Amino acid sequence: MGRKKRLRIVACLPATEATLADPFSGEFGTRMLLIRFQDGSWLRVDTEELRGNLHMYVLQQPSADN
Repeated sequence: MGRKKRLRIVACLPATEATLADPFSGEFGTRMLLIRFQDGSWLRVDTEELRGNLHMYVLQQPSADN
């Protein structure tokens, strides 16, 4: 079974509710990303690929800390 056949959308979150973040700001090559919610809570997401498409997307976004 291919990757696309295994994918399943379980929720769609608007950017006003949550953002995707690299906790290390690209400094380290990891598979970890965070979904950060407005209330300060977060979920850890481990990707299949080291520095995959999601990481590249996150690293191209302006930092919320700036």
